[in-house]
Amino acid sequence: MKRLLAGAALAAFFALPAQAHFQLIYAPQTNVERPGDLPLLLAFWHPFEN
Repeated sequence: MKRLLAGAALAAFFALPAQAHFQLIYAPQTNVERPGDLPLLLAFWHPFEN
């Protein structure tokens, strides 16, 4: 658990210079009917690319 928190803190520290970029967690299936695995898409996104 400590390694996970340290890794998250380190990632946040290195992401400070790139404040115009975002890590987007996207779930293509929004209405989940039963418990189970839910595929997620981790996308690096820039707000002016739309």
